[in-house]
Amino acid sequence: KEGFREIGFTKWGKTFLPVIQLSPFDIEPGKTRNQWMKMFEHCRMKRRPMTVLIYWYGVAWEHRWDSYSFIPKNKFHSYEEGVSKGFNILPPKIEKKMQSRKILSIVEEQQINGLAQLEEE
Repeated sequence: KEGFREIGFTKWGKTFLPVIQLSPFDIEPGKTRNQWMKMFEHCRMKRRPMTVLIYWYGVAWEHRWDSYSFIPKNKFHSYEEGVSKGFNILPPKIEKKMQSRKILSIVEEQQINGLAQLEEE
C-alpha cells in the first residue's frame, strides 16, 4: 500500500520522465495486473523485495498498454526529489528543437506530454 498513487520520476534511457506508482487495482484487468499478482506472490514466498508498478505520464490513452512498467523501488525518485533536481523542467535542448520546429524523438515528445500532464494534476 505504501507508495500507491505517489507521483515521481524514473529514468528512461538518459532522460528522467514523470511517473505515478500504481496499485494493480488502479488498472484494467489483464496482462499487467496478472503480472503484478504473480510478482507479489513470488516475492512474498521468496521473501524478496517487490518491484513497483508505474504508469509513464505522456503516453497516449490508445497506447496505454505500453504505458506500464515494473521498476525496482530504488529507481523511483519522489516528486520532491525530482523537482529539486530539475526533472520537472523541460531541458533547454528540447525547447530549442521545438522553437526551430525540428523533429522530436519519441522520448522527447513523451517528456513534453508527460510534464504537461503532470502539471495538470
